[in-house]
Amino acid sequence: MKRPVLSAMIAHGTVHMIEVTFAAVLIYVGQEFDIGLTALGSLATAGTVLFGGTAIVAGFLSDKLGEKKLIARSLFAAAMLSLLVGWSPNLYVLSVSLLCLGAVIGLYHPPGTAMVAIMATNRGSGLAKHGVAGNIGLATSPALAVFIASTFGWRYSFYAVGLIAIIAYLFFQKFAPSKEEVIERQKELGLIDNQNDENVTKSFAFNLDLMTNTFREWSEKRLLLIYVTIIANGFIYRGALTFFALHIANQLGIKIFSYDSSVIAGSLTTMLLLTGILGQFFGGFLADKMNTAGAALLFNVILVPACLIIGFSSGWTLIIFIAVFVIFNWGQQPIANSLMASFAPQGAIGKAFGLQFFLGFGVASVAGIICGYVAELFGTDAVFYLLAGMALLSTLAFYFIWLIDMNSKKNIAK
Repeated sequence: MKRPVLSAMIAHGTVHMIEVTFAAVLIYVGQEFDIGLTALGSLATAGTVLFGGTAIVAGFLSDKLGEKKLIARSLFAAAMLSLLVGWSPNLYVLSVSLLCLGAVIGLYHPPGTAMVAIMATNRGSGLAKHGVAGNIGLATSPALAVFIASTFGWRYSFYAVGLIAIIAYLFFQKFAPSKEEVIERQKELGLIDNQNDENVTKSFAFNLDLMTNTFREWSEKRLLLIYVTIIANGFIYRGALTFFALHIANQLGIKIFSYDSSVIAGSLTTMLLLTGILGQFFGGFLADKMNTAGAALLFNVILVPACLIIGFSSGWTLIIFIAVFVIFNWGQQPIANSLMASFAPQGAIGKAFGLQFFLGFGVASVAGIICGYVAELFGTDAVFYLLAGMALLSTLAFYFIWLIDMNSKKNIAK
């Protein structure tokens, strides 16, 4: 089952590469159009608000079209829209094209995650590789985008990711498993009845009617608290990604050869984001070895001082604590996924993940506007103080999840 996992890895990496390109070239866009950080943050939000918002729609489209067809079409559309973003003659076209680009790449996660979970020979290993590929795309984008932007202009950064998306589309179209292959695999695993091919992705689709009819299950205390952590950590994720490079450039203020601080900051951001791979493996290991809620609490506690120190530090201290932040922020992702799977209503794990992507990538995308406003008024250091506050909120929610979980286990033991 290497072919399905590899094709999904390439698609996942491409999606996240496109996702953070605008944040990487933020300063260059601002210089061309002569706009401030609040407006830039709003533009960033235009490209991310539907990144999570279309996750719900993706479940329904995946049922109708199949995982391969939906992902392939979204990759092709992303390629075309990336070229449109690069061509944008004014802010209106730029905003609309970023909004549409965010919408089409937001279609990836539910069908992509489902395809790997179904087709991988070893589900845990397949999902881990899938996550790492996304992190590599996320990490390499800042250095590539800033290097191209500083050399040829920010528009060529989007032309470049558009070309990468076309290549990913061609590869995925050739090697990804067909809808029929996915159906047969689900039959082998016993996920669907041999006589019922109509609801082949029942375990993974997001059914809004079912969610409404089982409101009591979806509003269980631990799940409500998990929703809080998803939004808080999604806010942290979006705010940090949007302003990492700019904050590093402001705090370091260095120049190497002919490259200014912005280029150096983009390269450093890439290297630092790559440490998230270590965090993902570490988080997955701890989730298997200890209480999942306790592991999530541990990771989030560390995020609070890390964000605070990033805000006021410089030099090597800044670099070290950004690395610490990335390791523990990305490391909590597999733990949070495990928690959601553990507390999701019975038979609704796929729907729970659809809701998770909607909250974490969609609702939390307001971080772009809010953090842009804070940065413009008080500087980029204040952004990370705000993120520390969100990390504290998430930590408190995880503490209560852990407390409820421990009390529940004690009652069962009695």
